[in-house]
Amino acid sequence: MSDSDAPTRVPIARRKLARQDGSVVELVVNTPATDPESAGDDWVCEVDVIDAGRVTTHRGHGVDSLQALVGGLGALREAVKGLGIRDLSWLGQAGVAGVPMVIQETDEDYLTLLETIIAVEHLRGFMQRKRQPNK
Repeated sequence: MSDSDAPTRVPIARRKLARQDGSVVELVVNTPATDPESAGDDWVCEVDVIDAGRVTTHRGHGVDSLQALVGGLGALREAVKGLGIRDLSWLGQAGVAGVPMVIQETDEDYLTLLETIIAVEHLRGFMQRKRQPNK
């Protein structure tokens, strides 16, 4: 892909994660754009990880801009996991990627099961915090 064929790179979202050593990893989500490498009407969403001044670009692809954006967020999460989530924090919470996990699934029963498991885990964590004495 030549520079003239590259998707328009307009940042639409940024997030900064802190490392334990005090350095910062910046995440950038760019506007989805039509994919110049596609023969059809496919889309691409480029996301960047800026770590120690080095920019690494990842891409999500889709048949429309929303699917490309969701794919880009998934690619961003995987890139952050590759940096070592345990060494990162967001809003002071250690071990937090700061990028939600997106599950693309069409089986409604499976999705209902996952949502139920997540709700139970949230409730369990809430109950544990309620049982802890105030500090």
